Amino acid sequence: MLREAQIFTCVPDGLLALLTERLPTSLSILRRLQLAARDAGSAPNARIILVSDSGGLGGRSAKPRAFTVVYANFSVSTETQMFMYSTLEDKSRGAISDDDRSEHEAQLDHVMEALIRLRTELDPESVYPSCLLLGSVHSDVRAIIEKSGRVRPRPSGDYDKWLFRVEDLPQSESPLPEGMHWRGTTLADCELVVSRTDIPRTAETLSALPSLMVKLEDETPVAWAFLGIDGSLISLHCEDGYRRRGLAKRVAAKLLRENASADGWSSADVSGENVASRAMCKSLGGKPRWVVSWLLLDLAEEVKI
Repeated sequence: MLREAQIFTCVPDGLLALLTERLPTSLSILRRLQLAARDAGSAPNARIILVSDSGGLGGRSAKPRAFTVVYANFSVSTETQMFMYSTLEDKSRGAISDDDRSEHEAQLDHVMEALIRLRTELDPESVYPSCLLLGSVHSDVRAIIEKSGRVRPRPSGDYDKWLFRVEDLPQSESPLPEGMHWRGTTLADCELVVSRTDIPRTAETLSALPSLMVKLEDETPVAWAFLGIDGSLISLHCEDGYRRRGLAKRVAAKLLRENASADGWSSADVSGENVASRAMCKSLGGKPRWVVSWLLLDLAEEVKI
């Protein structure tokens, strides 16, 4: 029963195909790794960790039955630095045997050991903070890693993971209201977006993400949407005075359709208290499927438990 951590500096052959077979639960890390594969070399301190019950990723090797994958960028960032997926998430929809839980807990222990070791190796002078932001982590996985004493909760709380299928998105392409047009985003537009949200992103970060805006004739943005580094729908907004015209729904649907992957899946993480966003996701044909959260994972060599 192989459990040693395999560590990669770029996305290994066969991993994306393996994760695609595990959709939709693997969606967040699949999208993050797809982005990493396209931007190869842009994050020198990024590592991919794989712990599995076998060593094969393709060819004649047997595919892993149970595995855990982590993408981690050991650097200072206003973006989410880590994403994690475990095949335990697939089993959470049904009964989890003691053997399954034990296997996945052991894998997550090995992942934690690898993360702590890598953080020390890549940052020997402790220049970067010891805590990395782990995004959209499944509640069942969080329950296990919390036992390490390294989880630092954030005030944002839990979110429902809403899933969309591209074929279920609204297909209307009727003209926008008079005086409005579709447009991409500029850096100045992104500075406006940053001023409208409490999420700590920079305009430079947003300008690198897929996005779409509805603008007036003078190029004033009135509605917009972005896709995050994990492909999820983020920063969906409509300015006061332009609401109740369906603009937010139209910009979200158009952005998701235009950036749809071949597998047809998209997502959004929405707080259970955000009634308006939940209604929007429902209008886009989405369904809430499981619970996720963002948390800080302390990777210092020694922590107080």
